[in-house]
Amino acid sequence: MWAFIHLIKNPEEIQRLSAILNLNLWRKTKDGGFIGGQFVPQGTPIAAELSMIMSDENHFEDWKKFNPERYEKGGKSLEQRVIPFGLGKRSCIGEMLAKAELYLVLSNMIARYEFFEDPTAPIDLQTATPLGMMHRPKNFNIVLKAI
Repeated sequence: MWAFIHLIKNPEEIQRLSAILNLNLWRKTKDGGFIGGQFVPQGTPIAAELSMIMSDENHFEDWKKFNPERYEKGGKSLEQRVIPFGLGKRSCIGEMLAKAELYLVLSNMIARYEFFEDPTAPIDLQTATPLGMMHRPKNFNIVLKAI
């Protein structure tokens, strides 16, 4: 039960660890210039890899670990580094709807069921697509028991 309370209270930790889209949308550079000391010509397609920002050891100690408590210590500055929906005017227009649905679905599931790992099929937390553009978990089984 406490795990679900943490999920509802700190959805950013779930979104940080398991953002669906690893890359932001591709853009073309308007002008040539330097990025990180590397010259990038005009018209070059570029994309920010959001998963790299959300797994930076400088800001997320032990970043592979699910740890909602990190936001109690890091506060708003740490929350601002979790950007699964992108930033600015080109960020995902469905962000608020997705967050509301995440809250509603989780809270309703918690109210109705107990969750258990299927003892015949242990859950593998490794991603099915570690180098792909989409971040997708491997198939898994869970057992739900009505409350």
